[in-house]
Amino acid sequence: MAKKNELRAILEKASPYEVFSLALAMERGAAKQYTLLAKRAGRKLTKAKLLYLAEEERDHARRIGILRRGLAAPEQSRVLAMAELAEVRGSPETDSTGGALELALGMEHQSEELYKHCAGRTKSSSARTLFEQLAAQESRHAALLREELNLIAGPYQESSIEGTPPVEEAFWTV
Repeated sequence: MAKKNELRAILEKASPYEVFSLALAMERGAAKQYTLLAKRAGRKLTKAKLLYLAEEERDHARRIGILRRGLAAPEQSRVLAMAELAEVRGSPETDSTGGALELALGMEHQSEELYKHCAGRTKSSSARTLFEQLAAQESRHAALLREELNLIAGPYQESSIEGTPPVEEAFWTV
């Protein structure tokens, strides 16, 4: 995954079309990533959350694609490092659920950084609004992933909604 400074360096050299192309590739990769992770998720609630995130990322790609249509593509792309971004690849780099969620969390931070940067650079108020909305959604995705990591790392692997409730003695001393 590209580091924060590497992403900024890429964005500083990129044309608007290239930035939108990068964002589109990242969102498509994220949707693919979450769909793959959902297939491997052991917990029903984790699977549902991952499928929700996949759908959100597909919607982000749709919205970005609409905006990109109005931009002229450069003759030669100056953004060569797009494939180095983990979210573009869209493939889990680990077999553990926790490791995959950690990777996804990093990707959400990367996307949030991209959209904040874009919001600060655009002259279009409608594009700025979209980028700010996307940054906020990516931030919420990161919060959801952090919560899921806390759930799977907790003392009970399943809640009373998903499986066997913990026994009363686990909570009260008599």
